Amino acid sequence: MEGRYISRNVGNSYPGIAIREFNTNVGPVDYALFANRKAIGVIEAKPTGSTLCGVAEQTAKYIRNFPENIPHISSPLPFAYESTDVETYFRNEKDPNPLSRSLYSFHKSETLMEWADLR
Repeated sequence: MEGRYISRNVGNSYPGIAIREFNTNVGPVDYALFANRKAIGVIEAKPTGSTLCGVAEQTAKYIRNFPENIPHISSPLPFAYESTDVETYFRNEKDPNPLSRSLYSFHKSETLMEWADLR
């Protein structure tokens, strides 16, 4: 995630931020992603040596159970990442067939904002 998002408290002026251990209706997600002060996705991080098999189901719970009192662009949230320090998977719920796909790095917040029509 280095260089892509800034880990801060809600309320700053950065266009894209990631908030650690953000509480959802089904428990805390490792990172909630915000753009223009609205939630747009989540990251579920796993330790080195973990497999990401089955983690997509966990992120699905978080994106479908985001707190209604927190501004977000849609329900479910459109973007979900599963990651270790070795591999990263991404799913765009706006795709006609949303499947987790392998990535080399996280998307820039500006890219997610464009895909979410937040520009």
